[in-house]
Amino acid sequence: MEILWWLAPSVAATIAAMIYVNWVGAKEPAGRDRSEAARAKMGEALSKPLPQAGASRAQRPTSNGVVVHSPPRGA
Repeated sequence: MEILWWLAPSVAATIAAMIYVNWVGAKEPAGRDRSEAARAKMGEALSKPLPQAGASRAQRPTSNGVVVHSPPRGA
């Protein structure tokens, strides 16, 4: 059991960090806009269709990363 005492500082620091993050996260953010206009704007943005995945990218041949050389001539 004595050999595990080196873990105590890291465990204590982890628990202290968890308590701190929980305390900070429980507060209401100061800059957050919760108005009805902000919700309508978010709903409008979410209702827009997404662009097609491969429409704008140029098609290029796929490769698996293996180079295959032809045998030397005359062999």
